[in-house]
Amino acid sequence: DRSSAASDVYKRQGQWAHFGKDSTDWTAWARYDNGQWVAIEPIDEATSGMTAPCYDVDKWAAEGAPAFLTENMRRCD
Repeated sequence: DRSSAASDVYKRQGQWAHFGKDSTDWTAWARYDNGQWVAIEPIDEATSGMTAPCYDVDKWAAEGAPAFLTENMRRCD
């Protein structure tokens, strides 16, 4: 149950963060907006290599996302 599971911040810069849960493969990208962390939803699933959620990285870069996000968030192929 992710809602009750404690999560750790892997990296945070300003209003941007990458969260995860130790000993699992669960991670989430988020942006702080109006007093709360809001998950950045994937737009599709990347199929090259391991199947994983992928994101509109260019959109977030245009909105000021820092390099740790734009360089590590998986782009859709």
